[in-house]
Amino acid sequence: MRKIYARLSAVFVLMLCASSALALPFSTFDPRSMAMGSTGVAVNDPATAPFFNPAMLSASDPSKRASIEFVNLGVSLIDPGNLHTNWTNVNDAATSLTDTSTSLTTNANTLSTNSTTLTTNITTLSTSITNLGSVTITDAATAAVALGNMKTVSTNLTNVSTSMATVSTNVTSVANNVNTVSSNISTINQALQSMNNQPLQGELGAATVIGIPNKNWGIAVYADAWAAMGGTLVYKDAGTVSTITTATSTASTNLVGIGTATGSAATTLATANTSLTTAITSCTNVTAGTLASCQAALTQATTDLGKAQTTVATTSSTVSTNSNNITTAANSVSTNKTMQSQVHIRGVAVTEYGLALSHGVVTNDVEWAWGITPKVMQMRLYDATIAATSSTSNLTGNDYLAYYSTLNFDAGLSKVYLNGWRSGIVVKNVIPQSFDFKNAPTAGATPVANGSTLHLNPQVRAGFGYESIGLFSVALDADLTRNDPAGLEDPSQYLAIGGEVSTSGWVQIRAGYRADLVNAARNVASIGFGLSPRLPSFKPHFDFAITASPDIFNNGWDAATQVGVAMKFGLNF
Repeated sequence: MRKIYARLSAVFVLMLCASSALALPFSTFDPRSMAMGSTGVAVNDPATAPFFNPAMLSASDPSKRASIEFVNLGVSLIDPGNLHTNWTNVNDAATSLTDTSTSLTTNANTLSTNSTTLTTNITTLSTSITNLGSVTITDAATAAVALGNMKTVSTNLTNVSTSMATVSTNVTSVANNVNTVSSNISTINQALQSMNNQPLQGELGAATVIGIPNKNWGIAVYADAWAAMGGTLVYKDAGTVSTITTATSTASTNLVGIGTATGSAATTLATANTSLTTAITSCTNVTAGTLASCQAALTQATTDLGKAQTTVATTSSTVSTNSNNITTAANSVSTNKTMQSQVHIRGVAVTEYGLALSHGVVTNDVEWAWGITPKVMQMRLYDATIAATSSTSNLTGNDYLAYYSTLNFDAGLSKVYLNGWRSGIVVKNVIPQSFDFKNAPTAGATPVANGSTLHLNPQVRAGFGYESIGLFSVALDADLTRNDPAGLEDPSQYLAIGGEVSTSGWVQIRAGYRADLVNAARNVASIGFGLSPRLPSFKPHFDFAITASPDIFNNGWDAATQVGVAMKFGLNF
């Protein structure tokens, strides 16, 4: 069982983006825009223009010179169902269930063996009691025979009492195991039900950019790679849980029966033992004067032993039957640990190579700019439904991969106002396209379409920005179209706001907030900073950002359903 859950843990880590329809994200993991709430359509930054709005290459102020971004890295984890907490509970309960199930089976088998020993001892006791009852005391010689038989009965009675105590101890161990198994099953079942069809998604991005802004003609070249990986657990083990629950209930009922039977037997055994002790004392060194007392004591002991014999025989039958039932229930628990659940895994990896061009125009004393970004896109689509108990080696290879290459472009407009404001609008992926996920019906076969599709639909976003050069800037972006999900979450439509404050031109402090107008659970807050010391010929800069869902402010990082981090290093000239 431990191996089963270890495999499931590994699969869980690899669970990547599953859905019937996906869309690519709007932008890369640029730490400046991320820290400012993921705004950028009207933000004055040649490093982000190819991703947010190519027109901004000709709408920036003259102080923005050429920019080289050597490395831009980012990663995020989206866990709307709080799976990371539930999975910890499942792992702990599964480990305990594995250990306790083994102990339950072992203790139940021991109980069955000791019950057999108890039955044998009871049979021997019954024979010795019969032999004792056949003796009639008439003189010292027959009293001596009776005394020998009584001592034999006493030995057998001790053996039965010892066996009874052993069985009672076994019953306690099994009862504790049953209670622990039942508790762990309940914990696992509740956790897995809460995890059923809940998405877990990880995203990773990297990019490099060379941008040369210019009022007349601006240009930028970039390479960008993005991957979304995630998936869901499809819980199908309700039947197994029901079988195990029934088994534990059966074991519990039979344990109560054994406890009741052994309790009754213990009382009659104690009474018989008292009478037998009295008889042994009375029949030791019998004389003519004590013969009657010996005979009376033997009669009373025989009567009490007969009652004990009847009760113990009934108890033996109950213990034997119930022990077998408990063993059957324990074996049912042991043999019903194989999970039927599945993990639906899906991933999208996209590599883009693009050239952004922009041109500034003045009409009627109004400055505006247009931009276009033709790009080559290479995509790898991965889709697989894997049994939760499968080896993770089954997740690799070409059986679930589809490869595509295509051309597309982005287009944007920007307007510059005299008072420091800018506005912009952009359409990403102007040409609508769809790509089929595929998998191989049998291992090694040619993958074929499986009915799931990646939609590359146009995404329209508008933005406003204001910049007081060298002091601060603010930005507001809004999606004008609803976006298909990039994972199993709901569709999204974002409204983002952010700002930046510059101190001495060397340090920039940023903060922002992005609200999802469709699903508030996807709201995120963001903070970040930039370091850009001024040197004679160029200005290096390092930027860092972190995002998280607002849950962290009340309940800490463990409650966060979304976290992300990004960084980049580059030069401005």
